[in-house]
Amino acid sequence: MKEAASWRIDLLVDGSAGEAVAVEVAALLTERLGATVGIRGTGAAGWAASSGGEQSDAGLVLEQIEALPDRGEVSVVLTEADLGTPVLEYVFGAARLGRGVAVVSVARLATVTSDPVEASRWFAVRVAKETLHEVGHALGLTHCRQSHCVMRLAHVPSQVDERGSDFCPACRDRIDEAIGRDVARGEGER
Repeated sequence: MKEAASWRIDLLVDGSAGEAVAVEVAALLTERLGATVGIRGTGAAGWAASSGGEQSDAGLVLEQIEALPDRGEVSVVLTEADLGTPVLEYVFGAARLGRGVAVVSVARLATVTSDPVEASRWFAVRVAKETLHEVGHALGLTHCRQSHCVMRLAHVPSQVDERGSDFCPACRDRIDEAIGRDVARGEGER
């Protein structure tokens, strides 16, 4: 069993996605999952442009992430590229269930408000929640029906706002099992 602090999440940031947002995302991932989060730049937005050239195919980006050498237990690309799939017009993010790879797009998570400080704060919170959600999928979790759980499905940004920034007890148990924490022995306090 690995110690909670011995596992790693790589946060690969498309330069224009915002380093300040990446720091907020890393803080939430560290707090909720106890992982060491490394942030580094990448050119992810150009990896998988769709035939229309306006969006990136989320599935193709995930394939590229899977092919990266020396990945952490989970590798997440944070990009400004708008993501879609052959089935969905757009997605906030995507992950390979239980395979340790995810991608999150900031393209549709902006907040509309006249206060730029407030907009920046809400934007960072949305991106952090969505990233934690996709990391949950990358660790094997599916969508949850609990309204406060970060694993709740969201189709529009306001639904990202409405869900919590942590896992419900059932999803927390599955996360702890996925990362090898033994909650009964007290490893990795919640």
